[in-house]
Amino acid sequence: MRPCHFAKLTMLAMTLAMLTLPLGGCILAPIVENYKRTSTHEVKAQYTKLEDKTFAVIVSAGRGIETEAPGVPDAMLERISFRLSQPEVGAAGVVPPRTVVKTLYDRPQWQAMTYQELAKDLLGGVDRLVFIELEDFRLSDPGNDYEWNGVAAGRVLVIESDGVDPNQIVFEKYISVKFPDKSGWTPQTMQQNLVVSTLLSRFVDRASWLFYDHQEPYYPEY
Repeated sequence: MRPCHFAKLTMLAMTLAMLTLPLGGCILAPIVENYKRTSTHEVKAQYTKLEDKTFAVIVSAGRGIETEAPGVPDAMLERISFRLSQPEVGAAGVVPPRTVVKTLYDRPQWQAMTYQELAKDLLGGVDRLVFIELEDFRLSDPGNDYEWNGVAAGRVLVIESDGVDPNQIVFEKYISVKFPDKSGWTPQTMQQNLVVSTLLSRFVDRASWLFYDHQEPYYPEY
């Protein structure tokens, strides 16, 4: 083949490639987008040192939260304890939620104790303390009782009682979830218990997912 013919063929091939690549991208983009909208992807754990360790969960919430949503802190304690005791976390054991609740109830001075005292003295010497500081749990904006705008927010803390400093927070994550997802829902169009249960479930998900690999939607609702 003469050099000029080879050069022409090469140029033609390059031109065809340049024309087909954008077209291929345009065709594939909606397919990829549709796949993402209906599929999940793996999200890695942010804290993995519960493995082979004993732990206890404590949920601390203000009195205003108990008034707004009675029973939510205890339900959160039970659900998170259950989730973190599953095989995918690999923990060696968990203090039963009822034991935690009774122990704290019998010792109202527990809030003045150090993390080390809570883990070692109060909860039987667990290796890890997962502390949930529930800062907000409201169903509507202050002063607006006509429309739901629920928020659950707080911090997830981890203390390693077998670490160098048993009172040091080694992991901290702020979590905030909302429900409903759209405005306009009122007590007449949506029951209060649905707002409470959804906020609780969403917060528990976000708090628990910090400790194990899991699947999440590409475009999560919360």
